[in-house]
Amino acid sequence: MLDKNNIKHIYPLSPLQEGILFHYIQNNKSEAYFEQTAYHIEGVIDYKLFDRAFKLLIEKYDVLRTAFVFKKVDAPKQVVLKERSSSAFVMDISDLNQQEKDQYIEYFSQKDRNNKFDLTKDPLVRFSILKLSDKSNVIIWSFHHIILDGWSVGMLLKDLMGMYNSLDADTFFDRKAN
Repeated sequence: MLDKNNIKHIYPLSPLQEGILFHYIQNNKSEAYFEQTAYHIEGVIDYKLFDRAFKLLIEKYDVLRTAFVFKKVDAPKQVVLKERSSSAFVMDISDLNQQEKDQYIEYFSQKDRNNKFDLTKDPLVRFSILKLSDKSNVIIWSFHHIILDGWSVGMLLKDLMGMYNSLDADTFFDRKAN
């Protein structure tokens, strides 16, 4: 149940969203609109800063705070929440050998895909980071297509990395000042 005090806006669905919602209602176990991509990152990641950048991204973009209401209403609506919490998940698998890491990445990716989004209550985007070594990570980004399309994915990823780099620079200068 959505808290009415946490509602920022309520909008109708776009025609594309209506079609995606129709298919979701028909089979909410389907992977048809579950999107997932993995990025292999070479370099050190500050996991706390990445999580903070993810939270800032959610604060910035209404669509990342959106839930969909379609039961007991005349027409489906997208409800933008004022606040929505989510955190990046981090797991250290650096103690595994390369074959075990590869197998675990595949296992984790499939497990994440099996963890379907509930459009009425779940954050519809999540990031997971698998630490392969001190300077190597895999970032798995999962989201539901009802909130993001191919055009917006690149923009959000660029913005997330910009936020992370800005936070990292601030932290760097804070360390230098002390």
